Amino acid sequence: MNTWSVMSRWIAGLALLGLMVACSDHYFPILVDAGTKDDAGLTSVNDPAKDPGDDPAAPLQADSGPPRLASPTGTPDAAVESGTDGGTEVATAPAPVDGGEVVEPSDPPMEGECSPDGATDECYEGPADTAGVGMCQVGTQTCQGGTWGGCEGQVVARDETCDGTDEDCDGMVDEQLTLGSCMPEDGGCGTGRLVCAAGMEVCEPTNDQVPEACNGEDDDCDGEVDEEADTSCYSGETGCEQVNGEWQCEGICQPGERSCDNGQLTGLCVGQVGPSLLGERCGPSPAVDDDCDGTVDEGCPCSPNDMQACYTGPEGTEGVGTCKSGTQACLLGTFATCNDQVVPAPETCANRGEDNDCDGDANEVREGGVCLTGRPGLCAFGTQQCRGDGTECVPNNQPRSEACNVLDDDCDGRTDETFNLLSNRNTCGSCFIRCFGSQDCCNGVCSNTNNDPRNCGQCGRRCSGGEVCSRGACACPSGSTRCGGACVDTNTANNNCGDCGNVCRDGRVCRGGDCVCPGSQILCGGQCVAPVCGGGCACMGAGMECCGGDCVDTRSDKTHCGGCSQGGSPACTGDLSCIDSRCDCNSGTRCGDQCVNPNTDPEHCGGCDKPCPEGQTCQNGVCG
Repeated sequence: MNTWSVMSRWIAGLALLGLMVACSDHYFPILVDAGTKDDAGLTSVNDPAKDPGDDPAAPLQADSGPPRLASPTGTPDAAVESGTDGGTEVATAPAPVDGGEVVEPSDPPMEGECSPDGATDECYEGPADTAGVGMCQVGTQTCQGGTWGGCEGQVVARDETCDGTDEDCDGMVDEQLTLGSCMPEDGGCGTGRLVCAAGMEVCEPTNDQVPEACNGEDDDCDGEVDEEADTSCYSGETGCEQVNGEWQCEGICQPGERSCDNGQLTGLCVGQVGPSLLGERCGPSPAVDDDCDGTVDEGCPCSPNDMQACYTGPEGTEGVGTCKSGTQACLLGTFATCNDQVVPAPETCANRGEDNDCDGDANEVREGGVCLTGRPGLCAFGTQQCRGDGTECVPNNQPRSEACNVLDDDCDGRTDETFNLLSNRNTCGSCFIRCFGSQDCCNGVCSNTNNDPRNCGQCGRRCSGGEVCSRGACACPSGSTRCGGACVDTNTANNNCGDCGNVCRDGRVCRGGDCVCPGSQILCGGQCVAPVCGGGCACMGAGMECCGGDCVDTRSDKTHCGGCSQGGSPACTGDLSCIDSRCDCNSGTRCGDQCVNPNTDPEHCGGCDKPCPEGQTCQNGVCG
């Protein structure tokens, strides 16, 4: 290959490389690929099987082995090596962000920093124990310009409403909702309470159906208030009594009525009839029970063959409906029992079409009213219908096959019992709740098993010891270490300080992974105590005193021998040592502040201040 061919390709390669760098706002990683060297030692990045001379515009790179990319942080994995011809080394540069500013991440990265741009990670800003529970979902954050962007797509907890979902992410659906009062429609009695059932507001009756009374309420649940209210009254002591809410009277006695106004009985008892003030009257025909004691003309005189008509029913009822008078004969001078009379009787289904209570109305058997059957579910409400002599509450609905509708269709006291509400994603906890996305139905609650610490990886697998659930596995959160089955921060855990099992003792606490004394305390004699004596440890032990901010042993310290020295002057001067709190000599004899050997010292030969004459020495304490 000629020199011109090599040079032309080399120049073209440099031009293309310059164009790539000049025209890009972002870093292009330079690929270094193994190829075939030409005569100049340069290598083509194109197909090595292809003749480099076939593409004169192909950029040329120095031979440096397999391809390499700049690291995600913008720091090159390796600079491009020089070629065998001694070419200049080319290095990649950190990635600039918009505007040209280069972002260098910290080492180690600070909170919020990230790399490389475009990297993604899970995020969640709600309470950790709500992630993946109910409607709560983790989101995704993207690395942009060296820092994490906002958490996109996350769903955090909010106040619970009646919609069939777990909005506050506590594992329960539509719980503890107070929706107010309401007026039930079918079968409802008086004011009901509004409850949440399967995500819908339902008016639940709070009262049972009872006869109408004057109280301002719809007692019999027919939509009307105080109609046909029991306003009857009777003020007499004898003649009438109330049995099971109904008045039962003798003779001419009968109850009256009080008017009902705004739920209150008002006025006098109008129309009542009590026993005759004159007592029982004899005759006229038909004889009646004037004193309301159940007998007619008792005590009235008569002749042996006398016979008279009689009637003990309420006044005004004789000859009405089925009621008729009877006869009574004279017995032993007085009239006996009234025979063959027919007095008012309760209306029953056995005599429909007859006016048995003699009030002029022959169709008073009450049918068609709403009633309670005493059975559960759809069979609970019925209609009053005649059965035999009396009425019966006949169910409006008969049992049917159970359907998933939050109703007891088969009237067995259970609701939706034939359906899987605990683990079916389409009917999770209720027929109207469907789990979505990556949620599973765990014990009747929709849960994301990828990040729900109560159902991590599968329903019922609970993370413990401070673990979090990430991608279906229980793990310790960032910044904590597993020690003995629990996640702990070894920077602050007193029982696992710096490493699992390293316990801080003697009153020390864990700070930054080291056991240290708390606050301003210092470690003295294996215990954390407040600093004393110039900021040091307390002076402990026999003979120890704080002298000038230092703990010293006054039994052996020359400066503070026997006690702290005043003014800082040493207590023991010269050759003297502090022995048992006294200044003395460790060996020899003390002469002033000197320690001498009187056996050999010519200045103190044989005793202190006994010098030998000039020229003599001291031997065994004698000058000679």
